[in-house]
Amino acid sequence: MTPGLMKFFASESSGGIVLAIAALFALILSNSAWAPLYQAFTQTPGEVRIAGDAFVLAKPLIVWVNDLWMAVFFFLVGLEIKREFVAGELASR
Repeated sequence: MTPGLMKFFASESSGGIVLAIAALFALILSNSAWAPLYQAFTQTPGEVRIAGDAFVLAKPLIVWVNDLWMAVFFFLVGLEIKREFVAGELASR
């Protein structure tokens, strides 16, 4: 990996930049001539099976992504709030 790329991924803003680029790409793709392909991709079925057919979770890809990233988002927000109360500006009156 190049030193510039390593420096980019080491910065705190790299995750937000990658997320913004991915969102912009999805927005452009969903409003282009390739929109049916994008819709077909987001509706691709995905499933998790545990113990054969005893426990099956079958949902479209868009639902899996939404649920996963909403959980990650709120987890990170909670961690940031905790950090502010413990060591940040909210640690003292």
